[in-house]
Amino acid sequence: MGANFPYSISFDGATYQEKPVDTTPPSTNPPNAGRDIWRCLHKNESTGYDKTPYGMPEVRPSVDARPIDFTETMQKMHWEAMRLKNPTISSTQWRKVMDCERWATNYHGWDCKKTAEQRADFVNGRDLDKPLPQLMKAIIMGGSLYTGVADYQNNLLWMYPGIDGIDSNNLCTLNQALDYGWFFECISWERDRIVSMFFQGNGDRVYSLFFLREPSSYPLEWFQKWTDPNPPDPLKYYL
Repeated sequence: MGANFPYSISFDGATYQEKPVDTTPPSTNPPNAGRDIWRCLHKNESTGYDKTPYGMPEVRPSVDARPIDFTETMQKMHWEAMRLKNPTISSTQWRKVMDCERWATNYHGWDCKKTAEQRADFVNGRDLDKPLPQLMKAIIMGGSLYTGVADYQNNLLWMYPGIDGIDSNNLCTLNQALDYGWFFECISWERDRIVSMFFQGNGDRVYSLFFLREPSSYPLEWFQKWTDPNPPDPLKYYL
């Protein structure tokens, strides 16, 4: 269980390590201690974001976040977290999860049919002379939990780097990111009130780390404050 984030998802079961295991101990003074916890709503769930097309990732873009360069260190950290939860995911499947046509890089990644561009993929060692991919709009997904500060006057939820997500300008360790809850489950909206796991997970769940470069806001109506001692299942509707 995370020292500050009161909900736990097991990240055991990794089959191998390419570098020494991160032994950073859980923080006794976590950066998001005491923050309100918010569940991001699904499409068609109360006032949740309603623009997700059928069969597409249930993305929630920030109102004001600028692109984040997806550096070599960030890519490898992201891949390590994903396979730590689901060791069946190959590096090729990780590439598919993060490619240009899906959600996080949103036409600023690799294999982009719209722009015919390639970007540097350090996990698979491809196109390393090309520009860095970019994470767009500080995208999160419906169903998962986040911390943040509500601005009720402007109907916004603010999330801050190094407090509510990984600071892309000052990276923490992977263990710290998982301990603080700076990740979310990748899901797709299928139809009506049905959501599903990403198929690249081979029948198991797929998680993404959450990076922020600057304070970023989201419409507050996309969230419900979560006070239940039990965590929600990101694949279920609650409202």
